[in-house]
Amino acid sequence: MALGHEDGLSEKVRIVMNRVGADYAEGDISLKKAEETIGKPIFWQIPNDAKPMIGSRVNGVPLIQFAPKCRAQQSIAGLAQAVFGTSVPAVVESPDPLEVS
Repeated sequence: MALGHEDGLSEKVRIVMNRVGADYAEGDISLKKAEETIGKPIFWQIPNDAKPMIGSRVNGVPLIQFAPKCRAQQSIAGLAQAVFGTSVPAVVESPDPLEVS
């Protein structure tokens, strides 16, 4: 089902491109071509920032704690702010898995 076929859905959907600028992509398409194909503008782009992303995953630590100033984290924080219209905390504490609400 295409976005345009559902009443009001197209206006609610925003397109986010992840890993922008990655070197590995063989069939890379341009931003303009992606927008033409999807039929919507790209709302946000998250840069490819492999080193901190891999480090975060390997260490089992959220990116915001592992590398709060890396480009990907800054972009994700900006996306959250753009979507919700509020600032996001600089560092988010991981919840204690043993703590009961």
